[in-house]
Parts: sequence; C-alpha cells; structure tokens
Amino acid sequence: MNTLARRFDVKTNRHGAKKRQNRQQIFCLTTSFQNPLGGAAWRFLGQSPLRAVLRRLAVQWKRFSAVFVLGGALSAGCTPKCKEPVCRTGTVVTPDGPLPAVAWTDEELGKDVAVKTVRQADGASYHIVRLLKAERPHVHDRSDLVVVVLSGSVKMHFGDRVVPVGPGQIIDIPKGAPHWAENVSPEPSFAYVVFAPAFDGKDRRPVDDPKSPQGSPR
Repeated sequence: MNTLARRFDVKTNRHGAKKRQNRQQIFCLTTSFQNPLGGAAWRFLGQSPLRAVLRRLAVQWKRFSAVFVLGGALSAGCTPKCKEPVCRTGTVVTPDGPLPAVAWTDEELGKDVAVKTVRQADGASYHIVRLLKAERPHVHDRSDLVVVVLSGSVKMHFGDRVVPVGPGQIIDIPKGAPHWAENVSPEPSFAYVVFAPAFDGKDRRPVDDPKSPQGSPR
C-alpha cells in the first residue's frame, strides 16, 4: 500500500511539474506580446478577455513555429542533388522556353563523361555534357568547339596550360587543339557544348598527355 502511495505521489509531482513548465512557457511567449504594448498597457489589461485571447494566440504561435521549423528541415533534406537521374543545370534559353531537364541513365551516371545531344543542324550540333571526373586528352580534327560551363568547377588543360573555369564562362577550342577537361567540383560539372560542323561521334582522336589521370590513350 505504501509503495502504491509513493508511486502515486511521484506521478502527481511529475504531472504538477509538467503543468508548471507549460505555464512558464506560456508566460514566456505572452511576454513577447507585452513588449510592443508596454508594461503599463499590459497591466491595464489585467484579467480582461483580450489578455486571455493573447495567451491563446501565444500558444498557437508556438505550435505554428514548431511545424514551420520541422517543415523547413524536411524540405531542405529533400532538395534534389545533381546526382539524381534528372537534373536542371544552369539555364539554356530557347524560343520555346528553358531547355527541358536532361534525364541520365544509370550507365551514364557512372561514366566519367556523359553526353546528350540536344539538337543537330546541318552546320552544328548542340549537347549537354556531364563531367564526373576527367576526360581523356584528345583533339577534334574536323570541328571547332565552344563550351559554356553551366555548373560546377572545371580545369581545362591545353598542353602545359591549365585554365580554371566556372559557371557562365566560355571555352573556345579550335579544331586540331589538344585538350581535356577535369572536374574539380565535389559534384558533377555540366556544360553546354556546340560542335561546328556537327559532331558525328567519330571526330575524336586520342592524344598523349602525361599529366592526364587517364594515362596514355588506348
């Protein structure tokens, strides 16, 4: 019997402490409404219905704040990364609006360099390039190349010359110029690439560059 009484007393004390804590929290919240009113004005309210309304508003504000903070944390955790199969990178504007998002297959996501053809005309072809690591040193014997970096950070290698480039910068590569790109961003880098004349999938000749992490051409 004494044991049950002690347990009841402990439970009652805990419940009373919880109620006192809640009252203290409500007091702290309602004091945030006091400051704009001023101490004298708040005392003037006394036990009026308006004061009770302000207390209820304070409680509702506390609940709303908790939901708002939790929602913000969840939305931040769900922000898509560029490792996802579909990723919008930069803004490429066309007469029909922004260029649609590019979908990458699992195989392309695992490649050092993945290329998607956006459009092809008689005199040029247009591509989105996803650079995960580094490409092999090479030259294009028939096509000039213009590269617009959309996102990420890239080191462009031209023989002994290394040029760091970032979003919004343009790389002009004449045909016959040996080059290779190296991604130095923790995420894949993306670029909008134009070949003139159009790239046929064959105009890519490997060259040797001892500084390339890929080693000698195969």
